[in-house]
Amino acid sequence: MEKKSILYLLSTLTLLLLCVGSVMLFLGGGSWIYLQPFYNERVQDRFTLFPAKVNEKWGYINRKGSLVIALQFDEAQEFHQNIAAVKVGDRWGYINVWESYLHNLEFDLAGDFSEDLAAVRYGNAWGYLNTFGSYAISPRFEAASSFSEGTAAVMLDKKWGYINKKGDVVIQPQFDLAGSFSDGLAYVVYANKLGYINKTGKIVINPRYDFNDYVSSPYAWVSNEKYNFSEGLAVASMSNRYGFIDKAGENVIDFLYLDALPFREGLAAVKEREKQKWGFIDQTGELVIQAKYNQVDSFSEGLAAVMLNRRWGYINNYGLPIVRSQFAAAEKFKYGLARVDLVNYISNTGDEVWKSGSFPLPLVVTLPPSNTPETPLNVVTETPTLEPTPTIVINGTPLLNLDAPTAAFSNAPPSIIEVTP
Repeated sequence: MEKKSILYLLSTLTLLLLCVGSVMLFLGGGSWIYLQPFYNERVQDRFTLFPAKVNEKWGYINRKGSLVIALQFDEAQEFHQNIAAVKVGDRWGYINVWESYLHNLEFDLAGDFSEDLAAVRYGNAWGYLNTFGSYAISPRFEAASSFSEGTAAVMLDKKWGYINKKGDVVIQPQFDLAGSFSDGLAYVVYANKLGYINKTGKIVINPRYDFNDYVSSPYAWVSNEKYNFSEGLAVASMSNRYGFIDKAGENVIDFLYLDALPFREGLAAVKEREKQKWGFIDQTGELVIQAKYNQVDSFSEGLAAVMLNRRWGYINNYGLPIVRSQFAAAEKFKYGLARVDLVNYISNTGDEVWKSGSFPLPLVVTLPPSNTPETPLNVVTETPTLEPTPTIVINGTPLLNLDAPTAAFSNAPPSIIEVTP
């Protein structure tokens, strides 16, 4: 009798589970079809936030222009990996999209997260914070840039080199400036000449291009993406003229322009010599959008900011005006919104989503501190011992070599540079 009772109970439970499962499949599945867009929209609204300013205080809005994180910061950066750097007084820290401090306000400077790490400066030393709010790489560098393709450019003893995510030096500091890796290559600058290296430290494009974009102080350098490879090509300069090269160092688009920006979404902005105006070319070098703009930015989400008569607007990739020229400043579109006039936001149809004066009084809410200790983490200030760097000389000019056994300059820089008219 006891055995029959157990079998009866198991049968009843099995039948009940089958019935519940069927109902959930019928109703729950159907309901999910209807609820999924609403759910996705709510999630996107929470995880897609934009810094917004009112009355000298910054907070964050969502794509609909609703204030999500209250106005309470003196400065606020964009979210990257759901984490944003914020400043109160003269100190920087990080918050997540749920308004919790990832790290208390402790740093002198704070960079954006990239590949789970963010460059931070404490005192005179730079290190890297992880997404848990603790040091992944202790501060010991004179300057540092964001991680890209597993490496980051750092400065030691006034020269730039590269580290991996463990903080190990993988390419010895020896350059005046160093860019981030993109498409497997990174540009490096030495003796005012720009070339490219790969991740093994081999020079793949000899340093023979002009570099005119130095900042006032090398310690303030943040990797300039202008010369990164993008869509297979990179901006290059010779004799104050700009063109484009491929990853083999071959000139693909002649050095004809007064200035140029990287390719984005199949088009690159170039400044013509004759009109001294900006337009856009395709990868064949054909001018596809007339050169008539005073200033421009690269394309993003199908639109590019362009300036006419001292006012910014937006065009599409056919050169058609989508948002009329009316702003004093305009930035790229991201997640459907663009910041204009430094503090306002518009949609990709030009509709106003957020205006800085939307609230008569700022809302102030103090975020609760995280479990991060108030005292700073241990800071390592000693400089690692660097191996001597081999050098080679071309035409009397010393050029540095990243990987002596394999790197070599196949051709010397030309003594005379001819610019195609």
